[in-house]
Amino acid sequence: MTDFNGGALFNAEFGIRHRGCTVPERSGVALRFFRRRLNDIIGGLERKQEKRKREVSAKLSENMVALLKKDLHLQPGFINASAVDFSFIDNTVLVNGSRNFSESSAVVLRHVFHLALLKTSTELPYMRVPRFMMLDGIDDGGMEKERSHNLQALIVSECEKIGVPFQVIYATSEINPEFQDGELVVGRYFNPEISIS
Repeated sequence: MTDFNGGALFNAEFGIRHRGCTVPERSGVALRFFRRRLNDIIGGLERKQEKRKREVSAKLSENMVALLKKDLHLQPGFINASAVDFSFIDNTVLVNGSRNFSESSAVVLRHVFHLALLKTSTELPYMRVPRFMMLDGIDDGGMEKERSHNLQALIVSECEKIGVPFQVIYATSEINPEFQDGELVVGRYFNPEISIS
């Protein structure tokens, strides 16, 4: 009888090598193995995707809260914003659980959401959103001139912080005087009082 606890075989190393697959390619065993392996890979990718969705949602919400607080203090829900929830499926954005805002506040909310989306995409490199935004209707909804100017300043201020290539275009009929003659303006100012001819 051989003693395996101390003899010559005790410290021996064993290696098993083979070439090619020892299981026939189309056997049920091979198919089950590859199916199980693919399911593991798919499951891992799905978990990674869900984790990234949560990270993007949290970062987007955080960015929106910060941007909403920079609005003029006309909407109490924006001043005290602590949570922003959104649904692409339902096409809704809730601030502290509410979606009932004045018309001009709804305009601010819409543009801040898009700006936060751009900002978040520049902070999370795996977020696949085109870094191009066209914001139209800055003055919609009976927007007060001061609020429109503040929103424009917020857009410019946030864009100055972005360190990757991007483009934002916004259209307004009430341009912020700070930007009136600057390098950011493309085209001429339209004055309905002045005739083109």
